[in-house]
Amino acid sequence: MLKKYESFVGKIKDATSKQILPWNKTSRENEYEAVIGNNSVSIQYHHNEGNGQEGEYVSFLLWDRFGDIVSEQRGYSPSEDYITLYSLYMAAKEACNRAEETLDELMTDISKMC
Repeated sequence: MLKKYESFVGKIKDATSKQILPWNKTSRENEYEAVIGNNSVSIQYHHNEGNGQEGEYVSFLLWDRFGDIVSEQRGYSPSEDYITLYSLYMAAKEACNRAEETLDELMTDISKMC
């Protein structure tokens, strides 16, 4: 992956962990999208089985203001790019699903019951 993309992915992951950048689930399976200004990014996890194409990869796409893909970066398991992009995918998924907040609420509710 180009250094410029690595830096950009790092900034996106940082903004996600600080809850500055909101993510939304798309209509595609295992894909999340974040809008940044007039453009957006999306990240999608892929797991291929069959047809001789087994393996995992994560795709990171840049979308322009018109909804066109202007760039795509892929990380194939077990490469460094895969690890970087998969880490962002999991951060986006958690931000969208709000797993941490849900767990906190459940802990508060169960504490009230006990």
